[in-house]
Amino acid sequence: MAVRINPNSGETREAVRITYPRKALAVWMVWVTAALLLAIVAPVVVRGGLLADEYIICERPIHEGGYTAYLQEIWRDTGVVRPARFIELFLISESCTTIHYGFVILVPLVLKLAAAVLLAKVLRRMDLPTPWPEIGAVLWLLEPVGTEAALWPAALHVPLGLVLGLAAIRTFQDGRFVLAGLASLGAALSVEQVIFALPLAVWLTCPRDHRRRAAVVAGVMMMIVLAAYATWPGQNERQALTLGERWQQLMAKRAWYVFFPAAGLGLYSGAIGFQWAFPYSTAVVAVFVLAGWWMAPRLLEGHTVPPLRAANTIESGAAAGLLLVLINLPLIVTEVGYSARTFTPTWLALSGAIPWMAARVRWRRLRIVGVIAGTFAGFAILSLTFSVFVRLRTDTFNRAAAQWIADRTQNGSVVAVCDVARTVVDPAPLGAFHLHELHSIWPHWIEYHTGRVVEIRRSSERYWGSRCPDLTGADLVIQFPELTAALATHGRRPAVRRP
Repeated sequence: MAVRINPNSGETREAVRITYPRKALAVWMVWVTAALLLAIVAPVVVRGGLLADEYIICERPIHEGGYTAYLQEIWRDTGVVRPARFIELFLISESCTTIHYGFVILVPLVLKLAAAVLLAKVLRRMDLPTPWPEIGAVLWLLEPVGTEAALWPAALHVPLGLVLGLAAIRTFQDGRFVLAGLASLGAALSVEQVIFALPLAVWLTCPRDHRRRAAVVAGVMMMIVLAAYATWPGQNERQALTLGERWQQLMAKRAWYVFFPAAGLGLYSGAIGFQWAFPYSTAVVAVFVLAGWWMAPRLLEGHTVPPLRAANTIESGAAAGLLLVLINLPLIVTEVGYSARTFTPTWLALSGAIPWMAARVRWRRLRIVGVIAGTFAGFAILSLTFSVFVRLRTDTFNRAAAQWIADRTQNGSVVAVCDVARTVVDPAPLGAFHLHELHSIWPHWIEYHTGRVVEIRRSSERYWGSRCPDLTGADLVIQFPELTAALATHGRRPAVRRP
């Protein structure tokens, strides 16, 4: 918060006593949160394991002698939708066999940190005093299910699009419309959830003297993207939907409207993270509760933002709610699950809306506010830590299973896997980030780790309707529960049947 101090005034000492400790404490809060996040996710970066589509992206150009056939197939499948996927493709394929993959994982992680800085700048430009811009940055960094977008290069388009969206908003705030328009275009071409929401976000965040012009420019950029997507959506059945099919998706998502926000807000992952780390989790939460209890009065007491009138409060709440709906509209009208990375744009909006609204509340019971905030922070840290643990265990399983299968097969062998579970750690956070490689039929991960080329068939009664896949011609039949138990204990031989 900008503070003018008159050296001849008797109020100088009091202003220094209140303002600068608050500013320093807020800055330290951001730095400590960022350091905690980096410490938690560091093992994933050091391990440098590929995940799901990254194996395919890495291996296919090698097999097909270049990118031509691969790019043509992507063009047929997805058309012009989300061209930022090509950035992911070239980044992964050009580095997966040449450098330690942890350096590639650092790219989305750096974008995660950059988004925190830009969010704080946007909030500060909206005349929110310290500590509210810093609180927004901390909220963003503490996304309970944030590892999927922050540590998965194949999902690079999500943090890239959000960084470009924040950059667009920040440049719109300064009235630089050409640069802001280009950044808006880049954001929409990276993550579809920006398209409907960005014009409203620009309207809400820009100064009154040019907010209308800024919103019009952002809206024109989004209309260009929508026109291009409608002209050539590709042949992917999840994208090339008619209006009637999109309406059916909207009406069919009854459970999704409850479970998607519950999963994204960390209610599920935070609870299982607390249980996983018990009894140490009680100490973790207690530390954050004490920190919140101590910090809240020092950060929030005496802030000067005028409260909103009742009518303005309703209007602001409605605008924030509409923004959340527009962010999720592309998900509502298509077939999607509970993947954590698709909730990340919503979390960014919440990280901006919460401090914007909370700054206009005259908080009275600051200790209680601090306890609530500390409780959330503790559970968020536990959720992030548990997510990293599951990811590391899954990567260990993938490598061990690849070698185990390679030792018992030859090139061209057919491997059938029965009773496949969703994850190798149960329970695990929702989302694709924690799935093991046998959840898919693509065998590229085995080739990447061992050089062995095999065919994978997999099934389970819960997910694919039968306990085992077609066993005709299978050279190796594996019971998945026995495989996971054997690789976990490094001793027992899993149940294997050679037809």
